Amino acid sequence: MQRFDEVADRVDDQGLSNLADDLAAVVQLLHRETVVTRYLTVPGEDAGPRIRLLERLVADKVGEPALKVLQAAVTEHWSASSDLVDAVEHLARQALLARAERAGQVDDVEDQLFRFSRVLAAQPRLALLLGDYGTPADRRVELLRNVLDRAGASTRSRRLCWRRRCNCCAANRLRRRCSNLPKWR
Repeated sequence: MQRFDEVADRVDDQGLSNLADDLAAVVQLLHRETVVTRYLTVPGEDAGPRIRLLERLVADKVGEPALKVLQAAVTEHWSASSDLVDAVEHLARQALLARAERAGQVDDVEDQLFRFSRVLAAQPRLALLLGDYGTPADRRVELLRNVLDRAGASTRSRRLCWRRRCNCCAANRLRRRCSNLPKWR
């Protein structure tokens, strides 16, 4: 998204990390609150109501860069609600890659991610365990972190692999804010 590039160009390295964290927290919200996700992806000419809902939910929970990216995202036309979630998740990773690129570490990150993909290909049981949605996300993330720590992966590589931030303040605030939303009928 063009808006992401504009925002990413204006923030420093820490701002990119914050942007990634904020977007990851919103992805968690969108996964959990399918009614919100459906509403944010309802096709329509007037994006105003979608933007206002987004602002009510996250404006005081995420930084201004993330809010700008999210506002642009909800004005897009999505084929399915999951497309919005996937796009925001992708942008969270892009923010981390942009930070690695600025630090001259993108080749290292690419190499480590490639090696990890080879581990997954060689260890189908590990891939099954990580993809088992019947297992709580916290346990799958813990397994992933243990594997990456043993492999000596860099912090950036670990962050690029999707993780659930169990104690994330932004995610917890978003969860509380949305807990009283009506259920989709």
